[in-house]
Amino acid sequence: MYKKFKTACDEFFNKKRGHSKDMESSYEDNLKKKEEICTSLEALIGVEDLLPEQVYELQDAFNNIGFVPKKSIKSIQNRYQEALNNVIAQAKDFEEDELTELKSLVRINKIKSGPHGDHKLQRKEHSIKRKIQTLEKDVSTWKNNLGFFANSKTASEMLKDFEEKIKKAELELEELKEELKLITYAEH
Repeated sequence: MYKKFKTACDEFFNKKRGHSKDMESSYEDNLKKKEEICTSLEALIGVEDLLPEQVYELQDAFNNIGFVPKKSIKSIQNRYQEALNNVIAQAKDFEEDELTELKSLVRINKIKSGPHGDHKLQRKEHSIKRKIQTLEKDVSTWKNNLGFFANSKTASEMLKDFEEKIKKAELELEELKEELKLITYAEH
């Protein structure tokens, strides 16, 4: 009986070790793929006609690659983030809105690729929705209150202050709505 048990245990653990070696081999392959993507990103630093789509494709490819060996996780993530930050810092031909969108997507992908990324992304989405609701409510209240100001010297100054507040809040609303669209896009 003991011999049968010992043989079964040995077989089980040999298969388990074999499976672990296969997994480690795939982790090494994943590391090589991620290093290639980092090299591609580093090659984009300072490129004149850089398109945001080039960066997005590399981000998606990096995030879709599976696990890497445990000892390499931190170093490959740091190299990847440094390459992305350098690409953004050196991006010359981007319009302001493209650059803002790229920065937002980098932040979103960083959140998504981290531990519990989906939950953190959902919390960020809910946070942005709350901010949007609050700002929309404030803007509505401020616009409603504009009609109550009398035509005096101090009222015109207050009116001007409220108009500036409204304009600033509307710009912030636009940015938040764009970020919300990016999060929704990143989730799918």
